[in-house]
Amino acid sequence: MDTLFAILIGIALFVAFVLFTAYFMKSTLYMNKQSSRVEENKESENNDDSLKNDNRN
Repeated sequence: MDTLFAILIGIALFVAFVLFTAYFMKSTLYMNKQSSRVEENKESENNDDSLKNDNRN
């Protein structure tokens, strides 16, 4: 009975580890996607500013 209980605890810990890993990977991917969007917006703003400056000259 003790061996069975230890095996069940091991399986539960493994499942919890896998779920936490998946959650943190998902949140990391989401943060990377958001940061790339911010960088794209900054680049497009810089391009818009340079176009405005070119049109003024």
